[in-house]
Order: sequence, then C-alpha cells, then structure tokens
Amino acid sequence: MKNKQKIYFRADGNSKMGLGHIIRSLALAEMLCEDFECHFIVRNPLSTLKKQILEICETIIELPETKNDIEEAEYIAKQYLTNKEIVVLDGYHFVTEYQRLIKSKARKLVCIDDIYAYHFVADAIINHAGGVKKEDYSVESYTQIYLGLSYLLLRKPFREAIKNGINKTYNKNVLICLGGADPKNDTLKVIQHCITQKPNYNYYIIVGSAYLYRSELEKFVVHSSTNIEILSNLSAVQMVECMQKCGKAITPPSTISFEYLSIGGELYLKTIADNQKGIFNYLIANNLALKFDEQTTLIEKPFDEEKIKIIDGKQKKRFIKMFYHLLVTLRKATTNDIMLYYQWTNETETRKQSFNSTTIPLASHKNWFQQKIEDKNTLMLLAQVASNMVGQVRFDLKDKKIYIGYSIDKNYRGKGLGEIILKEGIKKAKDYFGMKTPIIGYVKKQNIPSTKIFRNLGFSETEAELYENAFKYVLK
Repeated sequence: MKNKQKIYFRADGNSKMGLGHIIRSLALAEMLCEDFECHFIVRNPLSTLKKQILEICETIIELPETKNDIEEAEYIAKQYLTNKEIVVLDGYHFVTEYQRLIKSKARKLVCIDDIYAYHFVADAIINHAGGVKKEDYSVESYTQIYLGLSYLLLRKPFREAIKNGINKTYNKNVLICLGGADPKNDTLKVIQHCITQKPNYNYYIIVGSAYLYRSELEKFVVHSSTNIEILSNLSAVQMVECMQKCGKAITPPSTISFEYLSIGGELYLKTIADNQKGIFNYLIANNLALKFDEQTTLIEKPFDEEKIKIIDGKQKKRFIKMFYHLLVTLRKATTNDIMLYYQWTNETETRKQSFNSTTIPLASHKNWFQQKIEDKNTLMLLAQVASNMVGQVRFDLKDKKIYIGYSIDKNYRGKGLGEIILKEGIKKAKDYFGMKTPIIGYVKKQNIPSTKIFRNLGFSETEAELYENAFKYVLK
C-alpha cells in the first residue's frame, strides 16, 4: 500500500497516572499500523515502554519538558503538523483548548476518552466503556462518537484468544493485577485479604514497570506460606497465557478488566481511581463482574461462558473502517481519469462480479467513458484517501430512477470502504439530481460483501427481475 496516511498518537504514562493511556493507544496503533503510518509522541517514556512502542510504531517523539500543556500543544502543532496528519489524543489533560490548537494544524483529530469532562472539538471520540450515551458528551456538530465494547481497545493476542474460544474450567488460580503503576500499592492489600480467606489458592501477581513497591511486595511474599508468584513487564502474549490459567482475577475497572473478560473467568473489580467508576458501574450492573472490597469472599463456582459473548474480537475491522471514514473524499471524475477507470473495470474480481464478465476493449471503454463524462444524467465520483484513489461510484438517471454501480481498488477491499463510498456518494447524488428518486442497485447473490453493504445502508432487497441469481436493491 503506497502513500500511507500518517497518524501521531499522543499519550503519557508513569507511576502516578499509570500506563493505561499508553497501552490502549498502542492497542489502537497496532490495529491500524498495516494501513497507516503510526508515530508516538510521549513525555519521559520508561525504557520498557520505548521497546513496546517501537514494536508497533515507526518512531518515538520525546517531548521537551514543560509544565504548560497549552505550550506543549503549540509546540507539537508547530514542529510536526502540516494539516495532513491525523492526531490521536489519549489523556485527561488534553482539554478543549489543547484540542483546538492541535486541530488547527491537523487534518483530523481523534480523542480517546472515558470521562467526558469538557467540551470536545475532535472529529471523532472513542470511548470503549459500556453504559455511556452520546448525549453525555459536549461536542461540535461534526464530531462522530464511537461507543461501547464494539470499539474496545483490545490488543491482538486478546482478539485472537476470543476467536479461539474459551477453554477454561474452575480452578484455584487467581490473577491479581492492579495496573502498571498501582500508585497506592493496593496490590499488597488485596493479596493480604485473599490469603486470609483462601490460603490454599495459587496467586499470580502482575506488576508493571511503573510499580514502585516491588521490594515491599517481595518481602511479604517471601514470608508467606501461600503459593504466590510475582510477574512483571509481561507482553500481551504472556498476559494472555497467565490469564488463561487463572479461573479468577482481581483487576481495576479499566482496560485490563476487559482483557480478562475476553479470556474468560470470574472477575472481581477493585476501584483505584475516580475515573474508573463508569466502567465499574457498567460491569457490575450487567453481571459481568463482582465487587472486591474488605468483605469480599472469593466464590467457588464455574465460569459462565455466556459472559464472553459481549466481546466479539472484531474491533480491528471497525477501527480501520472508522479511520478510513475520517479520510475519504469524493470528487467528480474527469477525462484525466479514463485509464484509471479502465484499469479498475478490467480487474479480475470486478469482471467476475459484473453481469457482463468479458474483458472490455480499450476503444469501447474510451467511447463509453467520454459519453458518461458528458452526460448530465450521469454522476461519476472518485474516492480518494490521502493521495490514493481507492474506488469509484456512478449514478445514472433513467426513467425517473437512479441506477448505482461501484467498485473498490483491489488494494483497499475488506476495509469497509464500499459502505463509506456508497453512503457519501448517495448524499451527493441526491444533491446533484435534486429530486426524491428511488436509487437502484443490482448485485449477484454470491457477491456477499456487496449484499451486506446494501443491506446495511437500508436498501430493500428483492429477487432481480433483469438478472438471474441476483438481488435488486432499492432505496426510496
């Protein structure tokens, strides 16, 4: 794929705020890095985090010291932005004015947020916590909001674990992980409570690179007769392996709680920060987790596999579609596009899905193209992402009906662009023709991607009277 769109991810992590913002930003970057050029902007990153970032992103930009967030936004805008980049912000200090400064020099701005504490000027907001409504946000009229577990910022090994299914029975292994920092050392309090009740269980404690109480925790473990193992700085693959062997887990109501739910097991929630209350309330209310406090007794019962069905593992596909949607622009085709259309129309899969599957001669194509360009009853639109042409959609007005046809460049199929291009193209067609006219499309039944697109866009479906083994789609 040529001329990838550049994305800057901006997040921080340390012993005070934890590592959650960086981990979930990296989860998003990993889902996008095949299609987009990803870079990470961070302040004072730990050496272990640098390694994780560079496994996914092409570069790390380390910001100079400043105590003024607005000055930082001005610096980023001046040094790195040229009105061509996407910027993704993940942090509670990226308030409205910070966003406004970044947006003034970025092509698009995306915010990852779960507290909706101020007004947003971003083009898109991602909040994977359940139980949040779009009305909870103060936003601009153009802002798109993507909510819930469909947009869960889940790392690749966890998405793959969902696809492989749950293979877990009740056991006496307990995972304790209170984030990469655990600033108040709640980890020690939790393990002390657990072993007074279940001293015969096996406990796996995971701490991160920003955890400051390692020596204190190790001292406790050495003097305990319970089987306790301390693990640190685990990769996502190692996290999955550990979670898979633990029938129970105690975590904060944050991204790690969703990661454990994707693996399966009895989840207990220990709130360690005010911003976690929303996820806590959602998981408790939906019977997906239990509260952990000083009165908690670990329950001995099998895991209910029905709980896992709320997370489907298809987040990567949704995020790729979302980011392409931010970037797609449509323009009218011109005579300069004649050979691009010729290339697309004779592409193998395009001919296969056409009702006339024979190769189109160049002379015939040139005559057809010139007629269509000059015909006021035809609207031909080209779809573009960055400097790449990714597909086309055509509308032909005939007998007070609009007939639709489209194709996607072979390098951009499977990314949700078909639905985006048709949706945006239909808006332009309605403006262009200036009438409430039925829009009609014909699709071969074996063309599953196109049938899904027309159904998703609200077209009614019937058997095609003109073509055998085809559907007719009508949008009124």
